[in-house]
Amino acid sequence: MPSVKDILLGNKAVVRQIVTAILSLVFCSGILLYLCLSYFEKQELAALEQIATIVGENGRASLTGSQQQVHLNYLESLPDIEQVVLLNPLKEQKAQYVKAGLEKYIFVPPISKETSNFTRKNGKINFFLKIFDKEKIKALGTVCIRSNLGQAHRLSDQFLKLAGLILLLGLLAAVLLSMLLNKLAGRPYFSLAALLEERVENSSLQEIPLQDDEDSNRIISAINELLQQTNEAGGDEELLADLERKIAMLEAEIERTSQQLSIREQVGQDSTNEAMEEEPTRPEEKDQPKAPGSSTSSGISNFEAEKIALEMDYTRKLAELQSLLKKREAELERHRKECEEFTLSAAEDLKEPIRSIRGFGKMLQSKYSDSMEEQAQLYVNYINGGAQQMEYLIEDLQTYFKIRPLREAEYHKVDLRDLLMKIEENLATNLERTGTLITKDEELPIVKGDRMHLGVLFQNLISNAIKYRSENREPEIHIGVKEESNEWIFSVIDNGIGISEREGKDIFKLFHKINPKSPGTGFGLPICKKIVEINGGNIWFESEPGFGTTFYFSIEKN
Repeated sequence: MPSVKDILLGNKAVVRQIVTAILSLVFCSGILLYLCLSYFEKQELAALEQIATIVGENGRASLTGSQQQVHLNYLESLPDIEQVVLLNPLKEQKAQYVKAGLEKYIFVPPISKETSNFTRKNGKINFFLKIFDKEKIKALGTVCIRSNLGQAHRLSDQFLKLAGLILLLGLLAAVLLSMLLNKLAGRPYFSLAALLEERVENSSLQEIPLQDDEDSNRIISAINELLQQTNEAGGDEELLADLERKIAMLEAEIERTSQQLSIREQVGQDSTNEAMEEEPTRPEEKDQPKAPGSSTSSGISNFEAEKIALEMDYTRKLAELQSLLKKREAELERHRKECEEFTLSAAEDLKEPIRSIRGFGKMLQSKYSDSMEEQAQLYVNYINGGAQQMEYLIEDLQTYFKIRPLREAEYHKVDLRDLLMKIEENLATNLERTGTLITKDEELPIVKGDRMHLGVLFQNLISNAIKYRSENREPEIHIGVKEESNEWIFSVIDNGIGISEREGKDIFKLFHKINPKSPGTGFGLPICKKIVEINGGNIWFESEPGFGTTFYFSIEKN
């Protein structure tokens, strides 16, 4: 039998089938119980009718007046009968039997044309049977019987025990079936959770291999498409590098053409001067116009023609370069938009299965935590932690791709002092928990930009400083600003653990974390870099390991 640790409620279809089976079993048991109780009651009523018929036959003489007394002591052998009364049409009592130890009950026969009738009260049944003469024309009286339905209750108790046993066995079978099915359905999800945990810890973009399970392959395929698109997004850098190489080649060719033009211009000028010195103008030719096609005129004309040809070639190559730049810019923009749209769409599609994994993991943990083995609880924690980390990763990925250059109308004045006060309120719990002190320059400017972008920028840098604080001293963060001619240069200074040269080399790349085991997704600083760059600035840092780090970024004034 599979152990509890093998149970994984990650397959919606299996869960629905098990719940439906249990509900159907309970419903069918209820229907069967109702039918059996109805059957037992009918049997009891039939027995009461037989007793009433016997009492009526024995009391017929008393009802007609030919006999004064009727003995009903033989009813003592029937334990379910509590009281029997024989009434004439005037409701006068002609005979009576009351079980020992019970009080007399006053019968009120219902007004009905039916020969027999019954009523229920306080868990007991009152049965009434009319007695007629031999011709069955005239009613002679009524036999009233009060029964505690003991036989019906005994049979129903036995049936309830049997039904309870059947229901218990059915529930046990449903649980065993769920354990068996979920052992088969849950194995690929455990494997997928382990792979996701490994990818998140290593910040790896390698594709996840497909498995034998069709449901898990749907999730794996969506994740692989997202990873592939992210890799393709990284390919834009190669495309840009190729474009820069071609631009450099064209610029070098243009530079060579310019140098040739300059040399030929100098050579042409020197040739003209030498020709004028070697052939001085005679006095008689001084005032005569020079004939077209002379050597001096020819040299100058050839030089001018070459100069014009070179200028035309320069202009043509420059136009080709500009056309190539526009074409490549359009391709890059189109590719960027396609990548962004697909990434956002895939990320949105991935949220639902990730939420399902988290939901069923929490359900499993809450329902079976008491009976789970320690190793099984560890597996469930891995699943919940991996799903939570994956959800954070998807949210940060969406945030990164939603950051775009702003239109002129979207730029507004932002008071940084007010903005930083709001950020401190947002981080109040974290600041109080870690004992972090934040200080600021007295004068903080009002800048033009997007309030949300700037808020994310400062909050990410402050959160990083808190995360990588030193355990040897109280964490302190100072936010400063320096005004330049065309820009503001801001600094976020902390006294944390610092960043080594090796760790800081790829610090602004996606998925990169200084400590792979630290919380976070590796998107914080790349998001900061993207926000700064779309605002026309730069971001960099200076750090001394063990003493702290200073992040600088610039924002244009206009």
